[in-house]
Amino acid sequence: MKRLLAMVALTLLVGCRAATSQKEPGTMQVGDRVFAGIGVVGGTDTNAQTLITTVLKEHGIDSLMEGSVVYGIWVPRDRVDEAERILKKDSKAKGYWMELKR
Repeated sequence: MKRLLAMVALTLLVGCRAATSQKEPGTMQVGDRVFAGIGVVGGTDTNAQTLITTVLKEHGIDSLMEGSVVYGIWVPRDRVDEAERILKKDSKAKGYWMELKR
């Protein structure tokens, strides 16, 4: 199941990549804010979705998630590096699956 999710995530991430050769996250405008896609989480893994949202909120980072089979994880563009560090540490400590793009 994890392998299938990783393959689907990779397929989705290819469409979200910026048009440069750098590993910059794709972006989307929401009102006057720009959010960057930093990774994916299983679309049915509500536990991981809640943990991700909660830990980011605890650090004052807004987030959005959208998708179907996998959900994209989006954070304000200026908080990408911080959000990635937080999620790497938190997912390892709490044992949930998510995959970061970089």
